[in-house]
Amino acid sequence: MSFSPLPKTFTDICLHPDFIFPRILELGCGDGRFRSILAERDIPSWGLDRFGPEVGTVADVVGDALSPPVAQGSLDFLLAANLLRHLVPADPALGFLVVWLELLKTGGSLFIFEDEPGDVPAGVARYGDLQDVLFRLMPQSRGPLLPVADFKARVSKLGTAVDWEFGLVRNRQTIDAEAVLDLLRQPGEPTGQVGRLMRGIERDGLDPGYYWWARACGVSEGARI
Repeated sequence: MSFSPLPKTFTDICLHPDFIFPRILELGCGDGRFRSILAERDIPSWGLDRFGPEVGTVADVVGDALSPPVAQGSLDFLLAANLLRHLVPADPALGFLVVWLELLKTGGSLFIFEDEPGDVPAGVARYGDLQDVLFRLMPQSRGPLLPVADFKARVSKLGTAVDWEFGLVRNRQTIDAEAVLDLLRQPGEPTGQVGRLMRGIERDGLDPGYYWWARACGVSEGARI
């Protein structure tokens, strides 16, 4: 899922004149939806994914987001868009954040974007149901939605040598409900949780609702979470 609009905090920093040629890496870039939003704003970036372009990603680097094959202290910005939910099952304590922050230059920023669960309006609830079904169908590769309150609680248990900034944004990105239904359709009459989800989408549509963002800022030489 893409995020629109992007928080002003993020765009102002990325487009700051001090960053003429910023090194921006998106972890788990997938098919490039988030990178396309950056490109529309003339924000250059490159991507890392565990799968290469031969399977449809836009990855410039193939590797594990839990331990990216990137030199420490080499990045101005590190991005993770709807990625944490997939990593939390493997590392509930969020230890990978330590690794990520070590990749930043002094003064660099880690930005995290995640869908925030919601129940109203109805289309938002159906979007949450969709994510839950996808998680249940693919528990080895996906995680449930990660509320910002849950993220904050996990980070607080780590102890921190950096400051965190948070925000909540109404996501105006549109979702093609019919395309999602096509992906869910199977031979015969849909039953069970998938059938209930499809009927709900047909009735209510899909609305991404809100998303939250977090920024780890004020990183200095040798800083650790």
